Amino acid sequence: MSISKLSYRCFSLCVILALLLPIFPAPPLGAQVETAPQFRENAPLLVAAPSAANSDYTISGQVTDGDGEPLAGVVVEARQEIGVVLVRDEQGNPISGAQVFRNNTLAGTTAADGRLTLPTLSTGDRLVARLRIHEEASPKGHHDQDSSQNWAYRVYITSMDILGTGVAHRWTVSDPAQTQVLTLKKTNSLIGFNIVASVEWDANAAYLEDVRLGMENASRYLYNATNGQMLFERVTIYDNNAHYGNADYLIRASNQEWPHVKRGVGGIRDDTGYASPVFLGRYFNGSSANTGSWTQPS
Repeated sequence: MSISKLSYRCFSLCVILALLLPIFPAPPLGAQVETAPQFRENAPLLVAAPSAANSDYTISGQVTDGDGEPLAGVVVEARQEIGVVLVRDEQGNPISGAQVFRNNTLAGTTAADGRLTLPTLSTGDRLVARLRIHEEASPKGHHDQDSSQNWAYRVYITSMDILGTGVAHRWTVSDPAQTQVLTLKKTNSLIGFNIVASVEWDANAAYLEDVRLGMENASRYLYNATNGQMLFERVTIYDNNAHYGNADYLIRASNQEWPHVKRGVGGIRDDTGYASPVFLGRYFNGSSANTGSWTQPS
């Protein structure tokens, strides 16, 4: 965990200070966790061209009667199915409604039998399954992204093991003709936060992109710091002071403001009105608020 970018630490460590959340048991700290997976639900699916070895084949034949005579017009076909993914729990029960990610992009959701077919699945593809088990309601408005309610964070169990060395291990496809079995484990827990940030002024596109990239890097840092248990699942950035009263991060126009919280903890889910959001200045380079991109080293 050797990310030496203080700007990212400000995003990530401030959010940890602002939480009152249980921390799930983690592997020993001190080892490098693989880069946080980018669970891109809306990104285009990358389709690999099927190789000859992965081509479907069909076995067909006739059905005969009791005397061995073929029945006219009746044909039986047995077709090999390529790219079957089965998601199950630790007891071997199939899991419906689990999301399956192929090479970090959402490929689909399992059916009632726990299966999902990816016809273009190829050798070397990496697969991860996750199942949402909880969505924590948020007392703040404008946190209803892809949900019917305002939410603060979601809890998942996944098929991605975090090894004792701290490395995240995804399932790698070796034979697409075989069923790929992904097992969801309670020890593979993941918390995804829903973050809303409000910029105090009418910011230009370049500055908003800098904030977006800073949040993305903060998510990676948080993922590493928690050994693969936490990340920013959703980040919505408003400018011109929009929705500042519901924001988790307030980015002030002042060049004298250092990252801080004014009072209390629990800023992500607090419903008492006491806890404050994380305040950030326009810039920060680790020692001054006059300069410093959110994506640059301190």
